[in-house]
Amino acid sequence: MSALIEKIRSSEIFEKIDIYLADFIYSNSRDKSDIIYILVALLSYRIRRGDICLEIEKIAGKDLNELLDERLSDEIIKIPSIKQILSVLNKSEVAGSIAKRFPLILDLDRIYFEKYFFFEHGLAEMIKNKLSNKNHEADLKINKSLFCKLFAFDNEINWQAIAAISSLSFNFSVISGGPGTGKTSTVLKIIALMLDQNHDLKIALAAPTGKAASRLKDSIASQIKSLDIDETIAQRIPTETFTIHRLLGTRIGSHEFIHNKSNPLDYDVIVVDECSMADLALMYRLFSALKEDSKIILLGDRDQLASVEVGAVFGDICDRGKIHGYSSLFAGQICSHIGQSYKDQIDIDENATALADALTILKKSYRFGSDSGIGRLSIAVRNGDTKEIENLAREHNLEDISIIKCDYSEIKKIYREKALNFTFHVGAIHEEILSFIKGCCILTATRVGIYGLQAMNRLAENILSMENIIAPWNNFYPGRPIMITSNDYNLLLFNGDIGVIASDGQDFKAIFERSDGSEFKVSPARLPEHETAFAMTVHKSQGSEFDEVIVVLPESQSLIMTRELLYTAITRAKKKVIIAADLKTIKEMSQRPMERMTGLRDRLWNL
Repeated sequence: MSALIEKIRSSEIFEKIDIYLADFIYSNSRDKSDIIYILVALLSYRIRRGDICLEIEKIAGKDLNELLDERLSDEIIKIPSIKQILSVLNKSEVAGSIAKRFPLILDLDRIYFEKYFFFEHGLAEMIKNKLSNKNHEADLKINKSLFCKLFAFDNEINWQAIAAISSLSFNFSVISGGPGTGKTSTVLKIIALMLDQNHDLKIALAAPTGKAASRLKDSIASQIKSLDIDETIAQRIPTETFTIHRLLGTRIGSHEFIHNKSNPLDYDVIVVDECSMADLALMYRLFSALKEDSKIILLGDRDQLASVEVGAVFGDICDRGKIHGYSSLFAGQICSHIGQSYKDQIDIDENATALADALTILKKSYRFGSDSGIGRLSIAVRNGDTKEIENLAREHNLEDISIIKCDYSEIKKIYREKALNFTFHVGAIHEEILSFIKGCCILTATRVGIYGLQAMNRLAENILSMENIIAPWNNFYPGRPIMITSNDYNLLLFNGDIGVIASDGQDFKAIFERSDGSEFKVSPARLPEHETAFAMTVHKSQGSEFDEVIVVLPESQSLIMTRELLYTAITRAKKKVIIAADLKTIKEMSQRPMERMTGLRDRLWNL
């Protein structure tokens, strides 16, 4: 082996799985090319960071060190040119096209492991098949009386109404919107219109995580009562929600599910919320389990963080924020239902694809008005508008946003103020702690480091201990908030659920609040994996909302410090966001969009 290969094999940057795969594929390659070894090791490494493939154009000629979290060498290790890479791959017996089975697949000028290629290619084809099964305009029957009761019409176009028309027209549709744009209420109205057409529809509501599924359930239950619909329809709207895993039916000890292509889900309509959190493999398996004629509606915020696992499926489906017009045919269909007076407010693109017609972006926030600092800041970050970010930092009259220094003394001072302004009652500490966490939560970018999750949890514990609110004398102390980090279907505890440790004077219990307000108690010994939750990472906060959040962002050039992370953190706050960061860090993050190497966007949008 060459000196470069030995350097990769002995490095702590690459994990054992990276080296094993590189060794295996290299050993089965007759020409024993360094290029093959480097590409396999790098591909395995990048998959663990969320990429699906290697885009040859993006890596060719680059220093290998630039594609790693840490430098492998002080020397520049230049990846060969596009021509050299393609020459080696085209001659190699370990790489090839989709026509044959190879460990490495070369497609769309991208390099894949076979498994991930078939996930991506298969998902794209299934989405296209759903889009091709479109209801003709003549067949699109909408109860106009109910439609007008559900959707308000004034001088501005109602994008929720357009989302409804799109979802009724296609067997695949997407609704994306920021916080407060009414995604849940929109899908409720869509379900009501569908049930008005067919009372016997079987409808399932799902989300990627237990926490997101629970929030969807709560939101559905609270909003049904406000709908101006017939009681018979209201009673048919489902209130039970599933994680995608539970919906598909998990098999113990297997990555496969009970429901699949051979045994599809027995639902006519499936709604999936918080889709930005769903990874490629999970979405592939969900679509594989759909009936041919079933509808699927995806909800989410395209500007949020992508899934922890591989892919950026929801962002790719939404064309990563690009604005699309509707086809003239579909625009005409929209106006036939909402009125011709709105025609000038609809962008028309004569080259629009079916996916563009099936995608609706909800633009109006019902939570944040034009004078809201949170609303303005989230839009500025989303758009990478550094000038507006600077303006907001200088506007001291905004009550819902604040930017402070990222140092312990400042964070400690703010958190202590929040704790002292909250009334804690001895004897009901678990209730107060839960209320306090919902009222104020620290969000971190990382788990480790001086401003990471672990450090911020210790900081919060120290402050509350000094104020005699908690007494953290062992691992399970009264008032310790915990977040579940793995699903337990027997206990009905799911990844993201937050509870608190309490004591009756003899035994400790972990107390969780159910969606109906009742308490559920479990012995700490029976708890699934969990961690202290005074603070949580921004990734873990997805699907949750808090009255106030303190976002801790140390100065860093880390690849995780992205626009999407900052936007997600800001939009967790309902009333106030405090950002502990240098203004320079905030501006730099707004200019650093998350980029994952995938081919799904190109496959769907025919790029």
